[in-house]
Amino acid sequence: MSLSIIIVGAGVIGLTTALQLVLDGVPASQIMIVSKDKPEDTTSFVAGALWECPPYHMERSANALKWCKATLDKCIQIMKDYPDCGMHVVPNITVSQQPLKPNTDAQTIASSYRESPDLTSPDTRQFLHSHGAAELQHYKHMQSYDVVIADMGLYLAWLVKQLQRHGVQFEMRDVQDLHALASRGNVVVNCTGLYREDPDMYPCKGQLYWFMHLGSAPPSATKMLVPT
Repeated sequence: MSLSIIIVGAGVIGLTTALQLVLDGVPASQIMIVSKDKPEDTTSFVAGALWECPPYHMERSANALKWCKATLDKCIQIMKDYPDCGMHVVPNITVSQQPLKPNTDAQTIASSYRESPDLTSPDTRQFLHSHGAAELQHYKHMQSYDVVIADMGLYLAWLVKQLQRHGVQFEMRDVQDLHALASRGNVVVNCTGLYREDPDMYPCKGQLYWFMHLGSAPPSATKMLVPT
């Protein structure tokens, strides 16, 4: 049977697209993933995969929050059905010496959302201690809600395992001409990220560190830590 859908790119978007097509009823025999890189060699493998609300650097819109809620629900369902998927839930804790603006989006979506103007209260101290963050209690204000993070090495491996179980085909090769793939009567889904050569897309480089903050002074700039 000739292929009808070719997905270019084996990062998290390409793999997820293929799996969702299968789950939506497209026969696996009609789906192929073509990529010059294996999943473990893509940018996705080293991504700091964190669900948060509102999404980082996304324009505020009703649709964005709907997608955010749908993503949270989907991740939680996957974790329930597949404990080995590489995703887990941790508290997202924000502290400050100054009052924090209420995160109404997170408050609406996340039932675990909480605020505290007194980090020395027994309840808040117990909360911080139980999550290994007792050293934060010298701050005056706190917001917290549960977020989903993914160990992308494990999550990508889980996606590949699911696709292989369904029988989706992989072909490792460089694609020079998307139109040539489409000319064979196939639907081509471009999931190559920056390789799309879209001038509106640009790389954003970050670094992830494991470290212990030994001082009591707040950092001079906002930093994001993704504990995996």
